[in-house]
Amino acid sequence: MKQSMKWVLSILALTMLLCSISGIVIAADDAGDVDDCFPDEPVYTPDMPQYHCNEGNSYYSQKQYDLALTAYQKAIEIDRSYNNAYYGLAITYRAQGRLDLAITNYSEVIRLSPDYAQPYASRAELYQCMGLFDNAKSDLDSYVQIYSQYPMSYIARGDFFMDRRDYTRAAEDFSKAIKVAPRLMVAYTKSAEALLLSGRQEEASDVFAQAIALAWEQVPADAGEIDTRSY
Repeated sequence: MKQSMKWVLSILALTMLLCSISGIVIAADDAGDVDDCFPDEPVYTPDMPQYHCNEGNSYYSQKQYDLALTAYQKAIEIDRSYNNAYYGLAITYRAQGRLDLAITNYSEVIRLSPDYAQPYASRAELYQCMGLFDNAKSDLDSYVQIYSQYPMSYIARGDFFMDRRDYTRAAEDFSKAIKVAPRLMVAYTKSAEALLLSGRQEEASDVFAQAIALAWEQVPADAGEIDTRSY
């Protein structure tokens, strides 16, 4: 009985698939031991600071903050320059609302690793909560300097300026974020808002238009027609 061309092509495709699988299976004889691909995880012992940091992280995730603090402090007793432990103390004190101690430990992280960007942003946020705006601005400047290739550093400082109602400088930072990441939608919306609040309506309109165009680019091709009716 004559078979259809579709049936013949299906058999051919199945045959090619089975051949390729059999080739893989045969080659697997020389693949080596599976453990070669998955090396052992490092083993930490109580005489190592990371052992206690791991304990602290576990306690922190369970909101057992006093136990977490004790664990991180044990890590520091072993190695007074162990950065992870100070970071653990900082986030734990922060979770407890003990902002002065959180700042002290973020400062230790910065002292030990001055090129590590995130603690500057975290400390700036606490300074802002405490009304220490000059300190917050200084930390955000450092954050931008270290993290200048990433848009979120400019957005963080732009948000700070927005809170301070310094819309001109906020718009400058959001514009820099757009230059670093031209497809980051949030940078456009923040930039347009800052421009609008600073009285630059025409520029704000242009940025809104860019945001709309970018949004349309991100709509899937098979999304179908968008119902624009209001309800």
